Amino acid sequence: KYVGSVLVEIADQDSARLEAAVRAIDPGMLTVTVIDAAPDGAVEGHALAMELVGADRPGIVREVTTVLAGLNVNIEDFDSVVDDGAWSGERIFRARASLTVPQEVAPETVIEALEAISGEIMVDLTVMPTREVA
Repeated sequence: KYVGSVLVEIADQDSARLEAAVRAIDPGMLTVTVIDAAPDGAVEGHALAMELVGADRPGIVREVTTVLAGLNVNIEDFDSVVDDGAWSGERIFRARASLTVPQEVAPETVIEALEAISGEIMVDLTVMPTREVA
């Protein structure tokens, strides 16, 4: 199965029209779900940058995103690549992400939660605050 997402910014009054147009292209083999990404307006919180490097293996993205979702962290940007290690030839997974942590969650809580799984998924993890998100 392939999952994709598209984030669009439209005026509130155009939301119903967009949803109707998307549903019109929803044939039997495609499932479309429309979700209001920011029902309360702009997302407020703490901005963090995350870098992850480790041996590639199935489920590595799921492990990280499950922890983030459990803390209601918004993934603003996520880039990953798999390449060959310089010395061993082993496949190396590298990811960078920009995160927005809800105001009520301390950035340290996110860092601790990610560090707790970094040993399990055998990765080096760097998480650093970047700025406050208004």
